[in-house]
Amino acid sequence: MSRTDKLYKRLDELEAEYIKLAENEFNKVLSNQSSTYFSRKIPYLFDGKFYLNAETAHLEKIESEILALREKLGSPVKSSPVSIVFDYSSKLEGLKDKLTGGKKSLTKEYQKKLSEFKNSP
Repeated sequence: MSRTDKLYKRLDELEAEYIKLAENEFNKVLSNQSSTYFSRKIPYLFDGKFYLNAETAHLEKIESEILALREKLGSPVKSSPVSIVFDYSSKLEGLKDKLTGGKKSLTKEYQKKLSEFKNSP
């Protein structure tokens, strides 16, 4: 197995784990629990204080590994589950004044996109 093949295999493993962990974060949002991961993506929520727990640290570590591997392999981030989560985070930040109304429908929409990514070949 060539080095490139090993890197792609590692990327696939990381992305599978990332999807599982990101789905858990989406489920937290849908059940009205606090998601430290998404809260860290929206700086105005805690006046610039970024709380961190072990789950979030692990998810962010996997996220950075995926980005580094994709850069190394010359693979676009746009075709990654990380881009789906980044897009969701930026749209969630846009809902800052109305965090309840469109939040659940937005979360369901992006959870579906993540699930479709997981089921794609």
